[in-house]
Amino acid sequence: RVSREEREALEARQQAMMAEQQEGGHVSH
Repeated sequence: RVSREEREALEARQQAMMAEQQEGGHVSH
């Protein structure tokens, strides 16, 4: 069972990772 805080933290981290991939992906390649 996941609390709302944990769920929000997870979503925030996923969004940050996705943003990093989108921004850094073009530069790294």
